[in-house]
Amino acid sequence: MSKKIIILIFMYLPLFSAFELQMLNPEFIALGGIVSIHPIGLNPATSVQGYGLTLSTNYTNLFGIKDLHCWDYAMNFKPGEKYGYSCKVNSVGNNVYRENTYIFGISRKFRKKISVGSSISYYDLMIKDFQRNGSFGINLGADMKLTDNLQASLLFININRPKICNNQEMLPEFFAIGLHWIALKRINLNAELYKDTLYPFTTKFGAELLIHSNIAVLLGTQLDPDRFSAGISCRIKNLKFNSAILHHQQLPYTYYFGCNLNIK
Repeated sequence: MSKKIIILIFMYLPLFSAFELQMLNPEFIALGGIVSIHPIGLNPATSVQGYGLTLSTNYTNLFGIKDLHCWDYAMNFKPGEKYGYSCKVNSVGNNVYRENTYIFGISRKFRKKISVGSSISYYDLMIKDFQRNGSFGINLGADMKLTDNLQASLLFININRPKICNNQEMLPEFFAIGLHWIALKRINLNAELYKDTLYPFTTKFGAELLIHSNIAVLLGTQLDPDRFSAGISCRIKNLKFNSAILHHQQLPYTYYFGCNLNIK
């Protein structure tokens, strides 16, 4: 019954757009849905982390609902010490209702410990038998290395308060503050305070446990709404394969799959 209700919602949404599902990377889902800390995420400031070119592709079938397929493709490029570039394409929906998001970002590092970045998002809404709609959003981010083991991040999404559907519907606006702590040699801890302007604060926690030099187990949770997640990450040379499972209180579990390729 719940599947039929959700399908109907996606089929009869000519006046209300969502664009809420912007992150499909299994690593971040498994870590509680954290979005502000790691590269290939939503924070443009993190594209200056690492070296070379990183490519990522991810997929999920949301709640296991037929024809509700979600994909994203991302790229980070750091050609030198100071600048990083990122782009991302996200697609959610089916041939009746589809949301596409295109993001292009740039970041700069200062004094080896602080990086700032900005990105532009284009939201493309397609609904069968209705006029296509689009809107631009502006995002800002910052990343700071507090100590050798502690990293802090800050992210603002859609600070220009964009609207879609003939400027009638607001697109999601939120900010997030994140912390990443290398607690032990094989344990990394993450925490994030997330606030959507329409909803209460959400607290997210995630842990990465290295059970082998190339294999990590990921665990996460978020509060309000309460959800639990878990995943596994496996690295083979320059390739990393990721998978995750996300709990939902009323709906079926969602499974995520992804792959990263790093070229230095």
